[in-house]
Formats: sequence, C-alpha cells, structure tokens
Amino acid sequence: MLFKRRKSNESLLKDEVAMKVVNLLLKLQVKFSKVMSERAKNISAKRLKVWLAVFCLLSGGSSVYLFAEAIFKDEQPALKIEKIVVPKYYDQDLQTGGTIDPKSYEGLQSFRRFMDSVQKVKFRDSILKIR
Repeated sequence: MLFKRRKSNESLLKDEVAMKVVNLLLKLQVKFSKVMSERAKNISAKRLKVWLAVFCLLSGGSSVYLFAEAIFKDEQPALKIEKIVVPKYYDQDLQTGGTIDPKSYEGLQSFRRFMDSVQKVKFRDSILKIR
C-alpha cells in the first residue's frame, strides 16, 4: 500500500485482548481433545463406529423432523392481525378516552376549524382562556 493507516492505541488494545482470548480458547480446545482421546483409546473401533452411527441417526433424524414440522405445520400463526374497531365519534384528545355524542363532536370540530382560522390573530389566546 502507498499509505498505511496507523493503528490507534485503542485498536492495539482490542487486538491484544482478542489474541489473549483466542489463545485461551485454543488451549482449552487442545486440553479437551487430549482428555477425550485418553477416554476413547480403550474403546474398540467397532464400538466407536456403533456410537457414531447412533449419533448420526439421532442428529439427522431430529434435523429431518424439525424441517418437516416447519414445512408441513397446519397450526395458526403465532401472531394474528385483527382490525381495530374504533367508535365513529371518538376524540383522541379526550383524557378520559371515552366517546362523545355526535352533536358535541360537531361542535368541537367547528371550534377547531374556527381556532385554525384565527391562529394568527392576537385574540386567539383570550378565546382559549375563556374556553
């Protein structure tokens, strides 16, 4: 490369920690393999083959079962989307969250339209205080 990036101290520290973790995992892996080879050296080859076949049949069978269950499952989905029913005259600004009668709703809407029309007028605040 023509221009090499210099690594920051933080990057060097992260690399050092990562290398320590990798070395620890490799040591554990080697130790585990030594223990398992010590345990398995007294077992006959025929018995090892039988256990390998049993393991392959169980793991393969469970994989096929999970695959088939996912594809051929006839149950309802875990989530069901339903339409929310909202009353016709529902005001979201009401603190009680209840419904109001149509006449009050129309009055409220006409007041909102009126307040929107006088938004830039100075007496708007006095109207809101009275209401």
